[in-house]
Amino acid sequence: MATPGRVIIKMSVRIPDGREGTIHVFPGDDPHVLATKFCAKYNIPERVAMVERHVAENMRALMPGGQPGGQSNASPAEEAAAAEEAPAAEAPTDVDLERSSAASPDPFGSADSGDESALALAPASQADTGARARELAVAWASQRSGTWLRNQAFYRLRAHTAATRAARREASKDQQLAELHAANGRIAEGLFRVSTATSDAEADAAREALQQSLAPNYTARLAADVARRRGTQLEAVAAQLGAWNAADRDWRLVRRALEGWAALTGSGRRRGAAAQALAAQALAGPARGGGEEGGERAEAEAEAAEPAEAAAAAAATAAAAATAAEEEEERVQLRRQLGEARSMVEARDAELAELVAELVQLLAELAQAKLQNAELSGERLVEGKALMLLQREVSQPAMPQPKASRASSKRSKQRRESPASVRAGPPAVMEASCDLGSGDAEHK
Repeated sequence: MATPGRVIIKMSVRIPDGREGTIHVFPGDDPHVLATKFCAKYNIPERVAMVERHVAENMRALMPGGQPGGQSNASPAEEAAAAEEAPAAEAPTDVDLERSSAASPDPFGSADSGDESALALAPASQADTGARARELAVAWASQRSGTWLRNQAFYRLRAHTAATRAARREASKDQQLAELHAANGRIAEGLFRVSTATSDAEADAAREALQQSLAPNYTARLAADVARRRGTQLEAVAAQLGAWNAADRDWRLVRRALEGWAALTGSGRRRGAAAQALAAQALAGPARGGGEEGGERAEAEAEAAEPAEAAAAAAATAAAAATAAEEEEERVQLRRQLGEARSMVEARDAELAELVAELVQLLAELAQAKLQNAELSGERLVEGKALMLLQREVSQPAMPQPKASRASSKRSKQRRESPASVRAGPPAVMEASCDLGSGDAEHK
């Protein structure tokens, strides 16, 4: 390898784990040595061939002579002249180990990022590098401008929405305050009327008006809506009754028609009672009359309407009977389902009771087994302790005797010789110095 001099190539390599490294290529360097050192430094030995190939390609593209390892076909004078004419700036080259392709390296980094067998290199000339940099700068500026415009539009839209919601909340609060002030005024007026009433009836009327004013506004609006709907229905009934009154029909026919209409429309008792009251009011209001011609015409119309009314009454009766049959069938089904559910619950209760009884029996057996185990364990513990004591007594060594004087040794000798000397000495020493295996009591 030649002695390092001026830096010709500075390669910036991006490693897949996120780190970045730099390779400085000098004239006469060996691509294999550079790649081996770089991969050993960053612990990526599987990338040696890849890095070596790209270093060699950059050396061919950017170094004088176009040959890696400094092997140029030109003379030394020509190489010196080419080095003097070469630009003084460095030629940085970026290598991305993550974005690589098996094909020839793309100078603009457009290789497939999923294949890691090749590297994406930068352009091999300063002019291409500058042009590509300007293109990227324009693209980034336009993208950033578009992002800025989108962000500005989003921020303004959000601000406008927040302002609109705030204005709506303020308007709603103002409306609620106005309604509250109006309600307070009505309450004060009602209390004043109650306090200044001269009779019980007037006081009751004032109290009722005060209670109505104390109801919330939405309740009042709901009541007004319901009253409007009921009024519309009652107006329709009144119009029909007015037509019947104009024809001077009989009260019997009017009542039958009202009953059939109530049955067909499914109205309740209140609507039927209201319709009957309106019919009575309509019949009692204007005077009956109209001459003989009017009476004859009314009788003819009543006779003509009797079949239709009878058919309507029959249809209403049939509908009521069908409804009653359906309701009775539903009741029967509900009773059957309820009986099945009760039987299932009773069966589950019985199974649960059996399981509880088995569990109680198992617990009793377990307690008895534990008691027996405890008794056996106690007996074994006592036997083990006795055996341990016996082994300790058998294997206990003889205790060393202290050195005595000559007189005491004579006395001890006499005692050993005499039969009464068996009772002398501590019991532990005697037991430890006996040999139980020989069968005699010879002292040691």
